[in-house]
Amino acid sequence: MGWPATSGDYIVGDQKSPVAVVTLASDYRSMNLKNYAICGTCFTENFGIEKVIVNVLSNSHISCLIVCGKESDHFAGQSLLALAENGVSTFGGSKKIIGSEGVIPYLDDIPATAVSRFLREIEIIDLVS
Repeated sequence: MGWPATSGDYIVGDQKSPVAVVTLASDYRSMNLKNYAICGTCFTENFGIEKVIVNVLSNSHISCLIVCGKESDHFAGQSLLALAENGVSTFGGSKKIIGSEGVIPYLDDIPATAVSRFLREIEIIDLVS
C-alpha cells in the first residue's frame, strides 16, 4: 500500500519530513507552508480526525502534527486538541473524544490501538487561529 494510506483533501511534501500539518477549515494552498510530509484540511470531529490519524501513523517519519488555521463548524481542531489532552472514553463500546465540543466526536472506525499509538507517538502543536 502506498502513502498516504487514505484519501482526503491534502498535498504531499517531503515524505521523510517529521511534520504533518492540518489546516482545519483554512485553505492550505494559500498558506505557503513548507517542510511538511503532508498538509491538508480537516472539517469533521470523527471521520476527518480518523483520516488524519491513519495518514500520520502510516508514515513512520512523522512525529509531529501541527494543528492550525480556522476552526471548522464541527470543532475538528478543538476535538483534535481534546483528544491529545484527554484521550478517549470507551464506555459503551464507542471511542468518544473526552472534552470534545463536536456533535459526533466518535472515532469508531479505527482500532483503539491506533488511537493509543497516535497519542503516544505524535506530538500535537496547537496553532489554531
